[in-house]
Amino acid sequence: AARAADEEAGWVDGDWDDGEEAESDQNAIDRAKMEEFIARLHQCQSRDLIDQAAQDFCYLNNKANRMMLARALARVDRRQLGLIPYYARMIAILAPAMPDISEFVCDLLIRQFTFFKKQKSEQNLEDKLRNVRFHGELLKFRIMKPIQCFRILQVCIDDFAYQNIEVACNLFEACGRFLYRNKITHERTKTMLATMMRLRAVKNIDVRHECMLDNAYYICRPAPASERAARKVRPPMHEYIRYLLFTVLSKATEEEVAMQLRKLPWAECEPYLIKCLLKVQKGKYNQVYLSATLTATLRKFHDSLAVHLADDLLSEIRYLLHFAGFTKQQRLLSLMKLLGELYNDLVVDAHVVFDTLYTLLSAGTERTGPLPDPPQDCFRIRVVCTLLDTCGQHFDHGALRRRLDLFLAHFQRYVMGKERVPMDVEFSIADTFEELRPDWKRAESGEEADNLLIKLEGQSKATRARGLAALAVVHR
Repeated sequence: AARAADEEAGWVDGDWDDGEEAESDQNAIDRAKMEEFIARLHQCQSRDLIDQAAQDFCYLNNKANRMMLARALARVDRRQLGLIPYYARMIAILAPAMPDISEFVCDLLIRQFTFFKKQKSEQNLEDKLRNVRFHGELLKFRIMKPIQCFRILQVCIDDFAYQNIEVACNLFEACGRFLYRNKITHERTKTMLATMMRLRAVKNIDVRHECMLDNAYYICRPAPASERAARKVRPPMHEYIRYLLFTVLSKATEEEVAMQLRKLPWAECEPYLIKCLLKVQKGKYNQVYLSATLTATLRKFHDSLAVHLADDLLSEIRYLLHFAGFTKQQRLLSLMKLLGELYNDLVVDAHVVFDTLYTLLSAGTERTGPLPDPPQDCFRIRVVCTLLDTCGQHFDHGALRRRLDLFLAHFQRYVMGKERVPMDVEFSIADTFEELRPDWKRAESGEEADNLLIKLEGQSKATRARGLAALAVVHR
């Protein structure tokens, strides 16, 4: 059966005569060791492992074993093409001391491709690709001669269709860059690439093959890299602030960072510190609270920091709401998370949070003018849920509870005005209501939502009137 497979692959009779005669005289124990060694070859999928395997083979070296190894290397499984570079490396390592292995493998590969060239069957495509990839890897180790790879490419260009396109692309992917950068083979490789791209332009080739040709071409000749933007040069003090906030700051180093920031010339560094604190999208989302906690710590020594930070934060939120750019959505979510954490650390008051919540429901955009966001846009719902999930649990008693109930009624009516709420957004709304008001029964119709809204607004006005009357009595 093995002999029949060899003949089918193009390995003609007589290839193994010397090996079979030597194997007949081989000691059974040595043969068992060699078979065990070959059985472990497919596990050598790193340079260190294949180097060790080459070293181990030196202790098993004899003519019969060299033939067995050459046969095993050439018969690499077509489903494990990732082994080919490592097998080629092993052949290159052993070639100076055992040239017959490399010569035998190269001869087998050439014979095999000659056989495949005569066969037009599509069933041999995987074997062809394995063969040309082995050619390419051996070429990069200077075991295979470049002329053989050029012969394969010329055969593919002469009949530029179907399987030959894939064969040429795989060969270029395996060794095209090496041939193109080599001074000796550069011009010929350049000519063949140009010929291949001309044939691509004039022939009727399907999209898949066009993509393969483009990939092979740009692997050999990468497009010139666009000039990288020069790294922004900042003053050393600014670089130190960025290092503290974006690299050092963590739960364990919070006090240390605050101490280092207090040592800076405050009047000079405060504006840039605020600018960096607002760049919360540069860090991890679950560590936004660190910026708020750091602000609360520094506020004890510099009252102006909290005022300026809150002012810039609210201005940035209004700017992002107005332009409503898709690329700015992550930044808006991060800033809303920061606002909630600032309230948790008592840096901003509750009225700032509620004013922001109502702004989210009513502020216009660049596209809609004074009107809120379009009925099909549900991003602001995510933003409201983010802010409520961050600090809404503190609005659970007294006047703050009533204010949150009123806002939730407005929010519920706002959600019902959307054309269609995606499932993930609906889950976020349900989680927010479940966390803040587990007993809240959501309205099922617009009329029911309006009635609830009128009821809560009436209670709010009555509470406000009683408060003003009590205040007047006190002043008398």
